[in-house]
Amino acid sequence: MSTHWDTRCGFDSAYEALRARTIEDDRALAILEAKAARLPFSDSQYNDTPAAADIADVLEKAVRASNASELLIPLGLGHSDHELVFDACCKVMPRLPGMKWFAYEEAIYRREPGVVQKRLGDLEQRGYIATPVPVLERGVGEGSVRRGRYAAMKSEAVHAYKSHLKASDESGYDDVFAPEHYWSLAIRH
Repeated sequence: MSTHWDTRCGFDSAYEALRARTIEDDRALAILEAKAARLPFSDSQYNDTPAAADIADVLEKAVRASNASELLIPLGLGHSDHELVFDACCKVMPRLPGMKWFAYEEAIYRREPGVVQKRLGDLEQRGYIATPVPVLERGVGEGSVRRGRYAAMKSEAVHAYKSHLKASDESGYDDVFAPEHYWSLAIRH
């Protein structure tokens, strides 16, 4: 079986797509000097969408087992899987009070008028404070690199996702090369 998106990306089956995407992820992560922590869940396109609470439980265990002191999460804009991860992370944040949390706006989806502002309002309603973080370095925190080097690394990492780029015309992914905006997240007391 192949989904519409998998077919657009050039795959004949979900198995082929998942295998190739894992290789693409590994290449991109190596470029960004990052490490994968893959959880046992599939994209919603494969009709096996878990509950946010289930993701939160597995995510919390993975974070506790790591030596991470900071987590960077998507704001959950415009894609059901991103929204689900965002909801799960919001459930985990209060359980890990010593962790530094940051959110980023997802390329392509952030273009939708008002979507970022709506999510920031949602965070406030959930009891979180979102404070903008200047985009001067790679990511937001320790282990950062200069902006020029990060832009080159990001471009190279984006190009590691050959299957996604194949499925999009240039106007569909030009936004991925623009800098993201970041927010530090804290629980309102």
